[in-house]
Amino acid sequence: TGQQARTHVSYMIRYGTRILAGVSPGKAGIIQDGIPVYDSVRTALREHTVDISVLFVPAPHAKDAALEAIENEISLVVVLAEGVPHHDAAEMIDRATKKGIRLIGPNSQGMISPGKAKLGGTGGSEPERMYRPGPVGIISRSGGMGGEIANTLTRRGIGQSTYISVGGDLLIGTDFVPLLKLFEQDPDTRAVVIF
Repeated sequence: TGQQARTHVSYMIRYGTRILAGVSPGKAGIIQDGIPVYDSVRTALREHTVDISVLFVPAPHAKDAALEAIENEISLVVVLAEGVPHHDAAEMIDRATKKGIRLIGPNSQGMISPGKAKLGGTGGSEPERMYRPGPVGIISRSGGMGGEIANTLTRRGIGQSTYISVGGDLLIGTDFVPLLKLFEQDPDTRAVVIF
């Protein structure tokens, strides 16, 4: 229900991302852009089957939000907040690892599979200007440079299978190697650019 979430969720919906629920303590019952809002992840999961949680929360609250998603076994948690305290990031990463949850970020810009769905702020309001479907995966620590790489490829007529901003903070949940293994298994990916 915060400003960042309201802005980027509308872009995500317009791009085709299927968003089932929002969570904002104390705001249960609100319908935001056609999306029901719940007080907790547990409550949302009683009504919906969820496989991804994108956290539009500031750094001081990122740990609590991430741990709630992790403890409720959402398989992919994307932490957008920049500057999450190192001890908070370490705890999120440790808990996610122990539960077998993939954690992207902190300080991730998000991700996009062009023509399919986008998570977070990747591509802003018009991702189709920077990204187009194709055979190149992109993994980047820098959200800005990852977008520039995609834009350069797109201008040269080379599309992307998926772009993942893993996060630019010191500690991040998922680094290049596990993602390279996923791209290797993806029949839509023929090459990967790492930045």
